[in-house]
Amino acid sequence: MKIAITVPALQTEETLFGQQIFAPYDLAIALADGLTQKGHEVFFYGAPSTQTEAHLVSGETGPFTRRLQETGLSAQDFRVKHQFEYSRLRSYFELDLLEKVYHDQLSGKVELVHHFHNFYSLFFASLFKNKNSLVTLHDPLPASDTNNERRWLFGTHKRAKYVSISHSQRQPFSELNFVNTVYNGINTDLFSYQDKAQDYFVFAGRYVKKKGLHTAIKVCREKNLKLKIAGAVDASDEYYQQEIKPYLGDNIEDLGLLSPEKMAKLLSGARALLFPIEWEEPFGLVMTEAMSCGTPVLAFNHGSVPEVVKDGKTGFICHDISAMMKAVDFVEKIQRKDCRLWVEENFSLESMVDSYLETYRQIIS
Repeated sequence: MKIAITVPALQTEETLFGQQIFAPYDLAIALADGLTQKGHEVFFYGAPSTQTEAHLVSGETGPFTRRLQETGLSAQDFRVKHQFEYSRLRSYFELDLLEKVYHDQLSGKVELVHHFHNFYSLFFASLFKNKNSLVTLHDPLPASDTNNERRWLFGTHKRAKYVSISHSQRQPFSELNFVNTVYNGINTDLFSYQDKAQDYFVFAGRYVKKKGLHTAIKVCREKNLKLKIAGAVDASDEYYQQEIKPYLGDNIEDLGLLSPEKMAKLLSGARALLFPIEWEEPFGLVMTEAMSCGTPVLAFNHGSVPEVVKDGKTGFICHDISAMMKAVDFVEKIQRKDCRLWVEENFSLESMVDSYLETYRQIIS
């Protein structure tokens, strides 16, 4: 099968932005590599520095880099100080990539186009309705009582073919044309099993309120437990300055943004991952990464959590902070080998690749 995979890419160009947390991009690369290893011809439309086993078709960064040279700003600073212009230049980059993929589809170079979190593609869906394509959604869908641009966007393009990454993700907009749910997969070799934990809990993810880092800190301070936190942070952010930074030190250690290898080591040594989210998480990749290492997950009951965590078997689903404070006392009752087995059976890269292949065949037939 000849497959094209597209994904929003400018912000993933490491020569410009350095290392970033953008799960859809990492998952798209893993999918492209997995499909290539199975003998399919895959074309990946992304940033020039992308490392992939697929054929790389890169976008044109010239207009953006020229503006950086003219202003003397870094890519990160330019994005903050010139938001409107950054959005325009980013649109040029993404639309240039889309033009390339559609040209390749029309010429017969590819049989199917898989848009990974790429919403620009929806504007062209009706023009290519007789072509094979699908869109994987990674963000929560807008609720029915909202009246914003995303609700309009999906409402206008209901008949495009969508893949959800959890069943719960569909709920706010169930009338979309969902063709499958495919759970995100992880590299279980990288996130390897560790049968013994050290004496600390862990939080991993972006330091934003909806991820619940402040709650994880409160749980560990109240229970006098050691907590290691890792993730991306803007040191000038008000949430970080007021609700996180004052509590660092003593039992709360901030490790910052880690490489995948260091993250795997951190997760594998923890007694449990604390995941006290305050939003409808569409998937929550770090939960599967932790369980792959044998580390149980203590999570609030939002979004995909009941699908990803097997309550009482691979962790505990908590309804509030009081329940989480009680649950930390019982994490050793969870068998770490059960966490690993659960991920191997449901959330491996192999299972993700196979599920997408099944979806592709369904669409083409």
